[in-house]
Amino acid sequence: MSLQTVFFQRRPRGVVLAVKDGKTVYPTAFGKAGLELGADMDPGNIFRIGSITKQFTACAILRLAEAGKLSLQDKKEILPYAPDKFFAKEIDAPIVFDIDEHGHVIGLTKYRTVKCRRSGFNELSLIL
Repeated sequence: MSLQTVFFQRRPRGVVLAVKDGKTVYPTAFGKAGLELGADMDPGNIFRIGSITKQFTACAILRLAEAGKLSLQDKKEILPYAPDKFFAKEIDAPIVFDIDEHGHVIGLTKYRTVKCRRSGFNELSLIL
């Protein structure tokens, strides 16, 4: 069953982006961005960070681990790896990757205090 078939049969909404060798090879969007207005989804849509944090956090952690910049055995602060203006100044404690005893990535703590602006960042920077 193709990706298009799944999306059209079940009618979810979302954005799919495939990257190969650092180049976007498949950007597409399915469904409606806002059911009230009827606006279509677009590959450039920006999503709230809360519910989609885990998979991107896991990807970032594993990429840093592969590069030897992060140990999966230790909790590490994310701030050294984030763009300078990504986090709000009012954060009162370091943001860390939470990794439970089974090695599952729980996500970013205090994600509700994270602020990001589109200015100066590409989509990947906004996610990471």
